[in-house]
Amino acid sequence: MVPFRTYFWLDDKRWFVTCAYVPKACAIWLHTASIRDSGIERLMRCEVSWIDKQCRLTQRSIDEMVDNTDDMTLTTINLYHNRIGDRGVQYFADALRYNTILTTFGLYHNQIGDRGAQHLIDVLRQNTTLNTLSLHHNHIGDKGAQYFADVLLHNKTLSILNLNDNQIGDKGIQHLADSLRQNTTLTSLNLDKNLIGPQGAKYLANSLQQNKTLITLSLCHNHIGDSGVQYFTDALRHNKTLVIINLDKNLIGDQGAKRLADALRHNTTLITLSLNENQIEDEGAKRLADALRHNTTLTILNLKDNQIGHQGAKRLAEALRANTTLKEIQLWNNTILSSMLDQLKKLDNRLKF
Repeated sequence: MVPFRTYFWLDDKRWFVTCAYVPKACAIWLHTASIRDSGIERLMRCEVSWIDKQCRLTQRSIDEMVDNTDDMTLTTINLYHNRIGDRGVQYFADALRYNTILTTFGLYHNQIGDRGAQHLIDVLRQNTTLNTLSLHHNHIGDKGAQYFADVLLHNKTLSILNLNDNQIGDKGIQHLADSLRQNTTLTSLNLDKNLIGPQGAKYLANSLQQNKTLITLSLCHNHIGDSGVQYFTDALRHNKTLVIINLDKNLIGDQGAKRLADALRHNTTLITLSLNENQIEDEGAKRLADALRHNTTLTILNLKDNQIGHQGAKRLAEALRANTTLKEIQLWNNTILSSMLDQLKKLDNRLKF
């Protein structure tokens, strides 16, 4: 672009030259306002203009003046299901270094590993606009989690972080949990389908006792089990901000349900508790039911795809007589006899079968 930043081109010819990287075309364009092609003119581009040298993500038609003050820049970009990889992420990281517009960035399903995470982190430490980052279904492991933990200590705008379906184990969770103790901006953290065991659950639960901002925590499809759930008992007793926790598919049985029931007796903020696809039977359901007689904040309890029978469901229905805040208990696909369903529905229509 340098040869075009002269008096002849800018003032005499009025050529406003723009350099743009177009991900969909895997190409770099150097163009002026004269380019016309209906098939490509509306592609999203990462664009740098001679005017201020700022990097912008835009879909403005390339036959329009590139110094148009009304240019509509993108605030959200989702590049899902590509093969960007670690090297490709580096280019986006370089663009983000100077970008002051983008607020939402989705890079899910892109073969990004720990090295790619490091490229992003180097930029996010200073970034002041991005509030949502989604990297689910990549190859980020414990080292990558450590990089994100560092971001959570320094970045002051990121509020939603999605690391679903990666390869983060207990060691990586320890780093994230340590940063959550001090972070004051993150409101939603998705760690579904990673490699979190009981020890990782302990790290997270301990951090929740100090964290003051996290509202949603999703840990679906991990390996927390009954021994890991016990650590959330004290956390949910003391935490005053968490309103949604997802523990679906975590090998939780009656003992884990009893631990959570103890927490529900004292918790005053949780609105949604999801325990779908676990191993909870009647005894666990009964303990949860007893807790619901005392809890006054929970509105949705998801117990789908467990092993709860008629006795457990009946105790839940009876508990609802003393509970006016719960809107529904989801009980689809349990072991309740079909002949008993109508009877249970008559007890309380907030039971969903």
